[in-house]
Amino acid sequence: MKREIKKGVAVLLAIVTITAILANPLYAAAASWEGALYKLDSVLLEKLETMSGSDCVDVSIWLQDIDYEEVDQETQQVLQAGVSQGKVSENVLQFAMHQQNNTSNDLPVFENTSYLATEDATASQDVQVYIETRRSVAAQAYEEQNASLYHMLFPSEEYGLLHIQGQQQPSLLYISTYAPNILLTLTKDEIYKIIRYACVQSIDYFDNDLPSVDAAQEQEIELAAASADQSYFNTTGITSMKNKGYTGANIKIGMFESGVPITTQGTSHRQVFEHMLDENNASNTRLHIRPQDVAKGSDHASLVACLLVGKTSSYTGAVPDAQLYCAASSANSVSETYEGIEWLIAQGVNVINFSWIYVNTGNNSYDVYAKWFDHLVYNHSVSIVNAAGNGTVENGTKVNQNRVGRNAMAYNIITVGNYDSYQQTVGTSTAYNTVATLAYKPDLVAPGYRLVTPLNANTGGTTGTSLSAPLVTGAVAQLCQVFSYFKTKPVALKAFLLAGAVKTQQMKEFDTDSDSSNNVDSLSGSWRMGLCRKNGAGMLNALNAYTVLYDSNYFYFPNFGASNNGYSETIQVTSTAKRLQICLNWLKKNTVSGSDHSTGTINDASRDTYLLEILDPDGETIYMSWYRYDTKEYIAFTPSRTGTYTVKIQKSGTQGQDVTVAWFQ
Repeated sequence: MKREIKKGVAVLLAIVTITAILANPLYAAAASWEGALYKLDSVLLEKLETMSGSDCVDVSIWLQDIDYEEVDQETQQVLQAGVSQGKVSENVLQFAMHQQNNTSNDLPVFENTSYLATEDATASQDVQVYIETRRSVAAQAYEEQNASLYHMLFPSEEYGLLHIQGQQQPSLLYISTYAPNILLTLTKDEIYKIIRYACVQSIDYFDNDLPSVDAAQEQEIELAAASADQSYFNTTGITSMKNKGYTGANIKIGMFESGVPITTQGTSHRQVFEHMLDENNASNTRLHIRPQDVAKGSDHASLVACLLVGKTSSYTGAVPDAQLYCAASSANSVSETYEGIEWLIAQGVNVINFSWIYVNTGNNSYDVYAKWFDHLVYNHSVSIVNAAGNGTVENGTKVNQNRVGRNAMAYNIITVGNYDSYQQTVGTSTAYNTVATLAYKPDLVAPGYRLVTPLNANTGGTTGTSLSAPLVTGAVAQLCQVFSYFKTKPVALKAFLLAGAVKTQQMKEFDTDSDSSNNVDSLSGSWRMGLCRKNGAGMLNALNAYTVLYDSNYFYFPNFGASNNGYSETIQVTSTAKRLQICLNWLKKNTVSGSDHSTGTINDASRDTYLLEILDPDGETIYMSWYRYDTKEYIAFTPSRTGTYTVKIQKSGTQGQDVTVAWFQ
C-alpha cells in the first residue's frame, strides 16, 4: 500500500510540474490546430493533405529564438572574467561593449569607424576573441533551449492521472547549435499537435535527400593547355591587394564541399598545401580538416582550396597566409550540411566558401535552407559566399540557366556568378534568375571560365561558379585583414564589394542595344535598381572595395530605423568620366530579440524596404532605387557634372536594422 501511495504522489508531483511548465506563455497552446495552420509552409500543407495520421515526413521546426540581449550580456561577463584573470585583453571587453551599445535604440544610429585606421595582429586577435566568445555563449543557449523544447514537445513519458507511460520520441535528423531549429521526422498527427504551441514559430517541409552538385563543370581537356598565369587574380584586384600585404594573415576561412583537400604525402596536391602543414608542430598547421572528413579527399575540394590558399614556387592563391577549415558531406544529406557548416562556425571562421549547390525544382526560391543561411549571417558575424550554380547545355541549347541554387537565394549571403573573360559575357555555366519578383542573384560575378591552377595545369582549365566563388571569398578575407572590425560586419563587406564592382562588357552592351528591358544603368524617373539580372553589380574588384573602405566612402548605421526614418549625407563627385556606383545593403533579420517572448507572435522577419535616392548639386532628385524583393538597393550612373551630391535613405517601418551605404567612382 505504501508503495502505491508513493507512486501516486510521484505521478501527482509530475503532473503539477508539467502543469507549471506549460503555464509559461512560451509553452501556451492555441485552442485548435486549425488556428495555427499559418505556421505550416505551403509545400508541407500540400503533402499533409494526402497523408494519413501515421504517415511520416521530414520537417524543419523553427522555434522561438533565444534572447540576444542576454547573449550579449553574458558575453561581456565571460570577457570580464577573462580580463580579471589576465587571459583576455581589456580591449576585447571594450569592443564587446561597443558592439552591444550599437544595438541600443537610445544611442545615435550613425557610426563613423575611421578611428580604426590603425590595424595590427593584436587588434585582429582581439576581435577574434570577441567573435568566438559570443558564438560560444550563443551555442550554449541554443543547445539548452532546443533540447529543452524538443523534450517538452515530444516527452519520453506520458503522464496519466495515476500512471506514467513511456512513449517513443520522433527520429531526430539534427538539432542546430546556432539557430532555433530542429530537423526531424514527424507523423501528420504529431505535426498538428505541436503547431499549437507558442514556442513553435513555423514548420517547413524539409527534403533531406536533395541531389547536390559541385558547382564546376568537367575540365575542358579539348582546349590547348593554358599556363597558370593567374590573370584571374589580376583582373579582380586580388593581386594588387596581395601586393599591399593583404594575404589573409589572422583570417579564418571555412570551406564546405563534397570532400576535402587532398594532403597525402607525395602527391601534387600535397605540394600546393605544404606551406600550411606542419606534422611536427600542430600549432603551425593552418589547414584544418574536421576529423571525420579526413578520408574524403576530393579533386574538386582541392581545386577550390588551391584558389584560396594554394602556393608553389610559381603560383600563389588569393590568401595563402589564411587559416583554412574544411568540412564535407558524405552523401546527399542536407542535415549533414547543417552539421558541417555549424562546425565551421564553432571554429571561429570569418567567411565560408560554399561551392556546392542543392538542385531540384525548388531552385530560384527562398526556402528553409536559405532561411537558415540568413540566420547564421545575421546572428554570428560570418560572411557566406555561395556559388550561384551552373546552367547546363543540352544539344547546343542552354537549359536550367534561370535556376539559381536554392541555398544561393539567401538574401544575406554573397551569391557569385561565373563571368567568361574570354567571350566577355556571363558564361554558359552560370545560373541567374530573371524573375521580376525575386532578389537579384547573383550579387556579382567573378572569372570562372577555364581557370588554371597547379592542380589542373595539364588541361584547358576548369569552368564553373565553383571557381568564381573562392575568388570572392578571398576578397572578403582580404577586406577582413584590412580592418578586423569588419569581421563582425558582413552587411558592410557585401556593400563594399558591390559598390566596387566593375561594369562588365556585357552590361555595357545591354545599355546600348535596342532592348530597353535589359538596361542596367539607373533611369531617371524610375525606381529600377542599377543592377543586371545576369551580372549583378558586375565583376569583382577587391582593390575597388578596398578603396571604398580605405577612403571612408561609406556610412554604417548599426540600428537604422529604430529612432529615425530618414537620413541624408553629402558626397563629393570629382569626375564626369567615371561611373558613380552607390550600394545600400541591409540584412534580413531572421531572429526574434528582446526580453519579452510571452506573446507567441510569429516573427520570421520579412524583408524591410528602403528607398535610396541621389540628389544633384541643386538638390534635385535625379535617380532612385526601390525594389521590394531584395535586401539591397543600387544606383549607377555617369554624372553630368561634378560637385556636392546628396545621398538619401528612407525606411518603411520602425524596426532597427544594420545598414551600410557605400559608393565608388
